[in-house]
Amino acid sequence: MQSSKLIKIFRVLSKKQLNRLQKFVQSPYHNQHKAVEQLLDYVLANRRCSYEKAHQYLYPKQPISIQKVRNLMSYLQKLVDKFLIYESLENQDVPSQLALASVYRKQNLQKAFNNTITQSTKLLEKTPHKNADYYHQHYQLKTEEYLFNKQIKRTYVDDYQALLDNFDIYYLANKLKLSVIGLTHEAFFGAEYKHELLLEVLKCVEQRDLIDVPAISVYYYSYQALVDPNNSDAFFKLKENLQQHASLFPAEELRDIYLLAINFGIKRLNTGDENFAQELFELYQMGLEKDIFLEEGKFSRFTFKNIVTIGLKVDAFEWVQEFIHEFSPLLDLPYRADYQNYNLAKWHYARKDYKQAMQLLLDVRLSDRSIWMGARITLLKIYYELQEISALEALLESFRIYIQRHKKDLSEYLQRSYLNFIKYSKKLLNHNFHDRKKTLQLIETIEKEQHLPERNWLLFQLGIMN
Repeated sequence: MQSSKLIKIFRVLSKKQLNRLQKFVQSPYHNQHKAVEQLLDYVLANRRCSYEKAHQYLYPKQPISIQKVRNLMSYLQKLVDKFLIYESLENQDVPSQLALASVYRKQNLQKAFNNTITQSTKLLEKTPHKNADYYHQHYQLKTEEYLFNKQIKRTYVDDYQALLDNFDIYYLANKLKLSVIGLTHEAFFGAEYKHELLLEVLKCVEQRDLIDVPAISVYYYSYQALVDPNNSDAFFKLKENLQQHASLFPAEELRDIYLLAINFGIKRLNTGDENFAQELFELYQMGLEKDIFLEEGKFSRFTFKNIVTIGLKVDAFEWVQEFIHEFSPLLDLPYRADYQNYNLAKWHYARKDYKQAMQLLLDVRLSDRSIWMGARITLLKIYYELQEISALEALLESFRIYIQRHKKDLSEYLQRSYLNFIKYSKKLLNHNFHDRKKTLQLIETIEKEQHLPERNWLLFQLGIMN
């Protein structure tokens, strides 16, 4: 019983929702079975409920029948589903009005229909979001008008063009959005999709001058940036859209658009284009101002780490320190201490406060493998810069052994990256800096290496970067 869909739903509903659910189930209009109402009361009052105990509560004088309880749970599940649908529609004014308009149309109630359409139009214009859903709702509204006019034998509709235009924008925006998601999956997960009609969609957008429609433009420029990592113009156009039109998108969709722009910037930064560090920093600042990185009051530990890294890269030390103290309490509790210690250590390292940085890094535990290995890399850098050769050699070897032992837990990319860093750190440690020819050869090799974290740090130690 504990693993049933019904019980899992109850666990995620708020107290207010559960109170409203009880009133919903108690209503004779929705439910006329007293046993179903009693079953709900039992489940909500008992955290460790079971079929047997539920039967004893409902039918104390009858032999236990698990199937009887299952039947009641099935009926209660249907009521819960109806309640959730009702709650969803109640919180969405325009869809509710559109559903009502459809009812009035089918009943041929012209005055009620017209009033509802007018109300729907006003509500739609007041909505702050102008994403693809906005155009879809406009299309639905015009469709209802068209169907009603057709029903009363009015063959011509003055605003039929609006129906066509809103559907086109809805389709084009969603097609580009889905294509961008598909391309992202292909890049990160190796998936393969057929992007049929995409070229025609791009041509249509360009030929009809629809690029200036925000619901379309954010995904048009996201697509251009994805297919061509060197297309800086697309990135800046996307960033400009985010600056000007962020309020037109709901938080969840806006977060995804920001992450598309951020991922493009990270790729450019990883190829050595240092100018994108400032661009990324500004994107993160913009996102923080709009609270888009918070999900259910929690802050992603990966985004947290990335923001600190970029902030330190542009020397925003005071800002980063304030960010760590303000947002680390919003990290998930199992990772909070490690991520706070690790990122504070990076802050101290950037300020050349090696003693405090080492103390914090040594406190980082294995709650998250990536953060633990990141701590090891920062320790290696500190040992090298302090010329603690014995400690450096010991850590390089123990780090290498750790990676070899945990091959199954690490992707091939991470294995290569960390092992390459260890390899070039050893070369750096044993390098003769007086041999100019060998120094240039090592620099060239490092620059050509595909999988290499802290490339710039290694090159800096060889004296070619500021």
